[in-house]
Order: sequence, then C-alpha cells, then structure tokens
Amino acid sequence: MPTSDTIPPHQHDSVEAGTGALGDRGTTVPRSPGRPARRRRRANPTTVGLVVVAIVSGVLLARSLTSSTPPPATGSEAELRAWVADHPDDVESWQRLGELALADATATDDLGAYLSAADALATADSLRPDDHDTRVAMAVAAVGLHRFGDAEALAADALADRPDDRLALAALVDATTQQGDYDRALDAAERLVGLRPDTASLSRLSYVRQLTGDTPGAFGAMLAARSAAQGSPAEQARIDLFLAELYRQTGDLDAAEASYLAASASPTEPSRAIVGLAQIDAATGDLTGAIERLEQPGIGNGDLAALMTRVRIDALLDDAEAVERGLGTIRSVVDDSLSIGIGIDPSDALFEADWGDPDRAVELATVVLGSQPGNIHAADAMAWSLHRSGDTTAALPHVERALRTGADDPVLLAHAAIILAAAGETDRSAELLDRALTLDPGLARPYDALPLPR
Repeated sequence: MPTSDTIPPHQHDSVEAGTGALGDRGTTVPRSPGRPARRRRRANPTTVGLVVVAIVSGVLLARSLTSSTPPPATGSEAELRAWVADHPDDVESWQRLGELALADATATDDLGAYLSAADALATADSLRPDDHDTRVAMAVAAVGLHRFGDAEALAADALADRPDDRLALAALVDATTQQGDYDRALDAAERLVGLRPDTASLSRLSYVRQLTGDTPGAFGAMLAARSAAQGSPAEQARIDLFLAELYRQTGDLDAAEASYLAASASPTEPSRAIVGLAQIDAATGDLTGAIERLEQPGIGNGDLAALMTRVRIDALLDDAEAVERGLGTIRSVVDDSLSIGIGIDPSDALFEADWGDPDRAVELATVVLGSQPGNIHAADAMAWSLHRSGDTTAALPHVERALRTGADDPVLLAHAAIILAAAGETDRSAELLDRALTLDPGLARPYDALPLPR
C-alpha cells in the first residue's frame, strides 16, 4: 500500500485522502457506503454503494521483493497470473494479484475484477490463514460484491487484532450500514472520524446520519468532507457528487444541478455527474436535454443508473418498444450478477416493480433482504414489490421496517403512503404523503429524479 491514504472511488479512480502511514502501512480507505460509485452495474450510487475499496499495499509489495523467487513485482495482472500458475504456493504473489484486481475493480467498476480479487485473496488466505492484510483486503472485496455478512465478519476479526486499522473499520462501516445495523454503523463511523476526519470518514458519517433521519447532520458532515477535500480536485468532485445526491434527496434540484456541474468538470467523475444532470433534466421536463446528455460518448455504457433513467424517459415519451428493450437489458445485467454470486441493490427490485413484473420484483427484493436484512431501502423494496404484486397486507410489516429510522427519503415515504392508503390507513397515509411532498414537491426519486411512474 502507498504511504498515503486514498479513497478510490457510492459511490467510485483513486483520489487522495491525506498523507501519512497508518501504523506500519498505508491504506486505501473506501468511500462512503452506497455513495460511491457504483460499479458499472450499480444503479444506486446513493445507497449502495459501496462502495468499494482498492488496495495497493506497500507491505505486500515489499514481501514480493524479498521472496526467494520474486515475481514480476511491477508487472501486470496477466504477468502475475502466469507467475502463480508456475508458483501456486507463492502467497505474496497471490496477495499482489488480489491487490491489482481490486485496483482494477475500482478504476473500471468491473464486477469481474472484484471476483478475481476475491478468488486470489482466498487463495492467499488458504496459504497463510492468519495474515492481517489479506483478511482486510478480503473484507473490502466482500463489500464490493455485496457479501455484507462476510465483510462484517472479516472486518470485525481484523479489528480484534488491530482496533485502529482504518481500512478494516471503513469496511465495517460499509457492511453494517448496508445490513441496516445503523447503531453499530454510526459507532464505527464516529470512531473512523476520530482516527482521521477526512473525506473517507466524514462522507461515511454523513451517509449513516442520512439513513437515520439526521438530515442536518448529514449535510454538516458532507460539507466538512468538502472542506477536507480542498487541494484535491478529484476528491472535491467526489464530494460534489455526494452533495448533489443529498440535495436531490431533499428536493433542492437547483443546488443538486450546481453540484453535478461542478463534479462534471473533473476528469474522474464526468459520467456519473452527467447521468445525474440528465436525471434532473428529466425531472424538470426537459426530456430532449436528458437524452442528449445520456447519448454523449462514454456515458452509461453498462451503468444501470443510466439505463434505468433512459427507460423512464422512454416511458414518458410513450415509446413502449424502447422501454421493453431497455428492461430486457437491465434484467440481463441483474441476472448475470446473480448467476455469479454478486449481490444486487434495492433499486433493482424497485425498478422491476415499477416497470416490469411485480412477482419478479418480489423475488429480487427477497434476495436483497437476504443480504441486507435491516436495510430500510431493502424493506421499502419488499413493501413496494409486494404491494405492486397485489399483496398489500403482506407489505405492511415491511412498511414499518422501512419507516423505523425516520429517514427523510421522499420516495420511501411516498411508497409507504400509497401502501397505507390501500390498507385503509388514510390519516397516516396523508401525513406521510405531506411529509414526502414537503421534502420534494415533485416527488422526484432521489436516485433518478423522475416522478413516481404510477
């Protein structure tokens, strides 16, 4: 790992996050859970996130250089693969291979790279089971693959050995946040900020506060992260993206647009920022402008956020053939992820419920709840999918779970209001709908900035 901490980037690509070694090694600290970028498949950079971490370990490199039969330490991933094929017991090379695959995953949002990293690190772990750095890297890879239970266990084990390991602590924040263990996530995020108040720690703290209903605190932490990013254009762009998503969550599309425009000027984040601007265009009725943004070269290739936005625009244009074609592409991406053991997001189920087959949406929501049992957005996805499938009664317990933290999420609140109205709870439904409309008069989705379709 290098001697400086880096935030790779929902939500994400490395950007610097300060300097100085942590203990006997530098670390790469993940961006905030769910905010950061999204892998190419992730539709929801605000909630998923994970965010995921790339690791470049000086410790692992040093080991490879001192090995009795040193591999090509500065070689490519392909060269390392050729090396380990001939030297299958070389643990340092397996570690280095996992490190390079994680770096590639972060730079490209390639889910296959996360799988490659996980496989290489698992081999290294089998050869040297007690290696701390390998276990932390495995936790990072597990977050990227949405294997949050595994990530939590690995991170907790590493922290038992080294309580101040910031990379392990960041992985624990990500894993517990996505599983909906918000009290534990908040505690871990505050510990992370206490170790170093930088963009990585402050953006995580902001996200947990957002999910637990502390919107002012979420803005405060994210603005502090923006201040901490001064001097690093890449970090500033990342935080501008996070701020844009927070502004959209509270219905301030003008402020969100300004933040997206600021982020779009950075060479590290233009695609995600331009997709966000297209979503705002669509929310404000400029469908032509939204399409022009999405059709720019290099925008949205394989990115579910872009694909889903385009489907919603095509639906507003009454282009049923384009909607069906886009839905098929999105389903293929989701199914491919499931087939190779990669977790999916609540937004995958919500999209299917809105535009596809509600029964399939229930199946997807069930998968999401399996890996994110306490997550309020997973509960919302299940509630909305069940309601859309015609089983409003079964949806009601999930509505309560979605509302349990008091989060200011206009779409989650609108879903709850619609479901409760269908169940005859008209007074409570009206109260929730009023709250949703106060947050966002246009009832724009926080992730795609389009009005509720139905």
